[in-house]
Amino acid sequence: MSTDKMVGMVIIIVGLVFMAQIPWMSHLMMTRKFTDAYGFGNVKKFKENFHKYNWTPLKLTKGFKDEENGCDLYADIIKFESKGMLINNPISYWLICRYVKKQLTPKTNKKIKEKISW
Repeated sequence: MSTDKMVGMVIIIVGLVFMAQIPWMSHLMMTRKFTDAYGFGNVKKFKENFHKYNWTPLKLTKGFKDEENGCDLYADIIKFESKGMLINNPISYWLICRYVKKQLTPKTNKKIKEKISW
């Protein structure tokens, strides 16, 4: 393999790795900007907090809220009791996004299915 091809492959790989981190970086910036208090967390800590609350889907966005406790999951912001949770790394953020999507769909959660009117 020639040097030019190797350089091209390295550039492509670095670009893909960077692009994979964009949602996580957006999450960090949005949480810092739109929450007064925040701290870092991981997948385990997220799951512990996630199951404490009764989530309601938002009608106009792909988000969820628990108004009684000041909890939000929308626009890359994760907030429990009005405090933002910054996820430690991009892989954990991706795992959390998949977990939330799986847990809060009408197929897997009967409480959510009853509340969705759209």
